[in-house]
Amino acid sequence: MYKPFKEGCDHEMTEPSAVGGKNIGLQWEVVNHWSHCTKCWGTKVTQEILWIGEGPDPRNEEESAMNKPLYKVAFTGHRPNKIGGYNAKTPMRVAVTEAINNALARAVAKYGETHEVVVISGGALGVDTDAAREAHKMGLRFMIAAPCRNQDIKWPAESKLTYKKMCGFADADLARTLASDGETIEDGVVYVYNGEYTTAKVMQDRNIWMVDHADSVVAIWDGTSGGTGNCVGYARNKQKPMVVINPTKLLS
Repeated sequence: MYKPFKEGCDHEMTEPSAVGGKNIGLQWEVVNHWSHCTKCWGTKVTQEILWIGEGPDPRNEEESAMNKPLYKVAFTGHRPNKIGGYNAKTPMRVAVTEAINNALARAVAKYGETHEVVVISGGALGVDTDAAREAHKMGLRFMIAAPCRNQDIKWPAESKLTYKKMCGFADADLARTLASDGETIEDGVVYVYNGEYTTAKVMQDRNIWMVDHADSVVAIWDGTSGGTGNCVGYARNKQKPMVVINPTKLLS
C-alpha cells in the first residue's frame, strides 16, 4: 500500500526517486519515493510499505524517530564565488552538492539507527543554502542560525526569495530545542544577534554558536583565510569532530 505523508507545492515534480528499503521490523519494509519541485522547495513524498506478514505498525515509525536523541551536523563553507558561481549546474557546484549529500548519507548510516540526524545551517549563500536544501530533500530536519536580522540585505532579489523560502522550511521545533533562554526565534530561525549587521564579528559569533551546538561539523573549505577558515579554526580549538572537504579537489 502507499501512504502519502508529506505534500509539497502544486508545481511540476521531478520523477520519483526511491530511497529504501529499510527494515522497520522483522516483517515490514519501507521504501520512500521522493519527488522534488522544479521551481521551489516543495517536496512530495510517498511511502511504500511492503507487507510480508505480521509486524509492528509502520505508522509509528515517524513518532519513534522524533523520540530519538539528536545528532546535530553543522555545515560551514564558502559563498558561491569560491565554489563555482551562482549557477547550481556548474561542475563544481554539482560536486559540492554531491559532497554535502554524501556527508549527510554517511551520518545517517552511522547514527540513524539510534539518533535523529539534523542539520544546523548558517543560512548564507553557497554551502549553507546547499546544505539546508539537501537536508530537506533527504527528509532531515534543519534549522538556521542567522548571524543577524538582515544578513541578506545585499543579496540579489532571487537569492533573497530563496532565503525566505528556506527559512519557511526550517524546523521551528528544532530551533526551539537548540536555542537558549533569551535568544530570539522566529519559525525555524535562531537569530544569534537580534539586530542588524554591524561588523564581521556577528558572522563569527554565528559560527561559534553553530559549532557549540553541533555534534560534528562538515566544512567545505579550500584552505584560504576568511569566515569559513575562522569557523574551522574555532572547531579545531574546541576539538569538535569535523570533516573538511576541499572543493577545488572535488573535480580532480
